[in-house]
Amino acid sequence: MKLSFTDPVIRYALEWAVLMEKETEKGQKLEDVAEVTNKEAIKKYCPDLTNSAYFFALQILTHIWVHGEELRQWHNLSIDEVVGARANKIPGAMIDSTQIILHVGE
Repeated sequence: MKLSFTDPVIRYALEWAVLMEKETEKGQKLEDVAEVTNKEAIKKYCPDLTNSAYFFALQILTHIWVHGEELRQWHNLSIDEVVGARANKIPGAMIDSTQIILHVGE
């Protein structure tokens, strides 16, 4: 079976969500564990992760994961605090770090 571009990215996104949930269930805040769990998931499933693949995984999680909105807000603030704060006021808006473009969701 030939793997497509999305297979490792989807596995990475799911692993990242699982790792974040494990930490938040222990009482940690998502904003405190998102980066370290992201690195763990990258090592396991997507060691050659590109910015485009990261953004694709991020979009998946922000749309389907129960903590997706919180993750979206963390991502925006992690790119730039001022621009991120503005983006977080717009429902579904996410800063695309691959091109520094603001995507506005539905």
